[in-house]
This record gives sequence, structure tokens and C-alpha cells, in this order.
Amino acid sequence: MAALAYVGLLLLQFLPFYLEFLQPYQPDPSLGRWTAVVLLPGVLAALFGLFPLLRERHGPIAFVFLGLAVAGVALLLWGAVADALYGPAYPPAGQVLVMGLFLAAAGLLPLGAWLLLAGGLPRWAAAAMLVGTPPFAIFLFPLVGPAWVLVGYALLREGRDGRRPSSPAPRPHGLGGTSG
Repeated sequence: MAALAYVGLLLLQFLPFYLEFLQPYQPDPSLGRWTAVVLLPGVLAALFGLFPLLRERHGPIAFVFLGLAVAGVALLLWGAVADALYGPAYPPAGQVLVMGLFLAAAGLLPLGAWLLLAGGLPRWAAAAMLVGTPPFAIFLFPLVGPAWVLVGYALLREGRDGRRPSSPAPRPHGLGGTSG
């Protein structure tokens, strides 16, 4: 009887390991890994929303900055997804993230400064874009999401205002007007 109790105690001692082994795999529940995966598609959408604005009002140098920013944010998104899904089991994700940080900073910093100085977006939106760049995000991480929401809002407002003509073109009498 004592031997049976001893074997039972040994089994109870290892029971947590058996139960942990039998449970299905669950991804890391921390928000840190998935925050970038949720935030970066919105940043890409805002950058693609800048394309018509830059095409109409700015020169080719702005497109160079935009291209660097899009490439950097796309690499950041790819690295963030790989890191969130595989974690440290996929070492190239860290290298892609570092390369994406440098490219995004090399594109977003001059693009934000360009839009702040040359116009095209309201000054508060260009300043928000600068707050959302990787060098500022290190220190102001809680403000990155709201900053890009402000940039998106400014782009929506600019697009809505940009489609409306500021004043209708005058028509000569007798051409397309109503007779009265």
C-alpha cells in the first residue's frame, strides 16, 4: 500500500508537466508583438493616401522620400508579422525590422519635414507625421497611433476639400448656360 501511495505522489508531482504538454499551442498573449501588426497597415494606407497630394503639389524629390518610407514601413510590417508569428525562432525577422526602421526613418523624417515646410498638409498633420516616425516612436510610443490617426484625418479632409473646385470657372454666355 505504501508503494502505491509513493507512485501516486510521483505521478502527482509530474502532473503539471503532462497537462502542459497536452494543451494546444497558444500564441504569446502580450500586446507588444501584435501592436505593430495592427498599426503598420494604417501607416501604409496613410502613405499611399499621400500619393495624389504629392503628385499634384510637390516635385520628384517628395516621391523619393515617399518611396523610402513605403519600403521601410512595408519591411517593418513584414518583420513584425514574422516576429509575432514565430518569435525568436525566425532570426531574420530582427534583421528585417532593423532594415525597415532605417528605411522608414530615412523616408518619413524628410517627408514630414518637407510637408511641414512646403505645405500640402496642415502643419499639425505634418508635425503628427514627424511624431509617428521611428526615432520619435522610441520615446513617444503611446502617441504614435494617435499621430497617424491625425495624419489620416488630415488626408481625408484634404481629399474631400481637394475634389471640390474652389470656384467654378466662368462660362461665356450662350455656351452651356440656361437661357433666361
